[in-house]
Amino acid sequence: MRRLLMLVGILAVTSFGCDVFLPSEGYYNQPCSTGSFCEGDGLKCIGGICKLPDEIGILYVDGDVTAGGDGASWVTAFVHPQDAMNNASQDSEIWVAAGTYTCNSISEVSVLNMEAGVDIYGGFFGNEINRDQRDPVRFKSILDGGIVCKHVVEGASNAIIDGFTIRGGLADESFPHGTGGGMYNNAIGNLTVSDCIFISNRAIYGGAIYNSDCTSITIQHCVFVGNTADSRGGAIETVNGDPLVKNCLFSANNAVNGAGLSMVDSAPNIMNCTFSTNDATNSGGAIYGSASSEFSILNSILWGDDAVNGDEEIHMNGLPGPKVENSCIEHGYVGVGNISSDPNFVTDDLGAFYLSHFDLQGSTSACVDAGLGTSAEHGLADRTTRTDGIGDSDTVDMGFHFVQ
Repeated sequence: MRRLLMLVGILAVTSFGCDVFLPSEGYYNQPCSTGSFCEGDGLKCIGGICKLPDEIGILYVDGDVTAGGDGASWVTAFVHPQDAMNNASQDSEIWVAAGTYTCNSISEVSVLNMEAGVDIYGGFFGNEINRDQRDPVRFKSILDGGIVCKHVVEGASNAIIDGFTIRGGLADESFPHGTGGGMYNNAIGNLTVSDCIFISNRAIYGGAIYNSDCTSITIQHCVFVGNTADSRGGAIETVNGDPLVKNCLFSANNAVNGAGLSMVDSAPNIMNCTFSTNDATNSGGAIYGSASSEFSILNSILWGDDAVNGDEEIHMNGLPGPKVENSCIEHGYVGVGNISSDPNFVTDDLGAFYLSHFDLQGSTSACVDAGLGTSAEHGLADRTTRTDGIGDSDTVDMGFHFVQ
């Protein structure tokens, strides 16, 4: 179907503002003889295809193409992300077109086993020439464990995974295959997980993501919905690590302890996150900490979560609480700039956790312009909490910021 759109639906694609390369505009991705001249601005013959010089390190994946490609272009793409990963060299990138990618066989542990030094990006239509032309909201690259794979993704050091929907992992066996249904990270460092949606993953520990003995892990601009842990960490469990969790949304996740996030001997830095409607059957509807956890929460919203044994938002298992600043915490929390006012969530196309604004809804959420620092300082000026998509400016709003 996408190939049909490429051939006859170009006007429909461009009318939505997606600045993609049109085959009729030049000779990009056309066959050539290595070393020959390619007609078109700046194109060179690389691997028998007319390409841009800076694409030497890019491998392409598209499940719609005929199997057997070498990944050197969209036309000759690999059909599965793991095929590209197996053929990638360090410091290269993998671009993955929209589609659903599953385990190659029922015996495989994961859909994607990342390699150190290799970045992988989803959200492509399948004919882009620049990475910033992709649109993960419209063109969904889905990694689906099918309730078969134990971990949908296994992470690696010095790498990025960006722009994927990760779903259907089931880690229900003994360690390590009882951890990280969506993503399993063990003893790695300098990994960034960005702009990903984790939905309907399940594990004993860390339904969506499990981090153990990891350093410099960044989880940013991600959405966690409907993930489950049979013990701790419905969305994320971190053991012996200090991840940065920035601008993430946690909703409708479930666990015994820590339906949103659980930490053991860890000190995560949580910034501009929203936790709501998460449900713990014991403690910590939003966050659960144990074994000397010391962490910080800044510019975040924890509201409307539930726990059977109290501490609906934060439970520290008898330990001192986190440092919380400029955050909206239901029932209140001691700290500079904290509030306990209803955030007045409103719903729009991308979700139910936008903030009300007077000129749109007739009242302004107390979380608007209530954070510490500016949106530019926190890298959120090009994102929004408003239903009209206008970017956050000046003093940063509390909570999760959506793509404009």
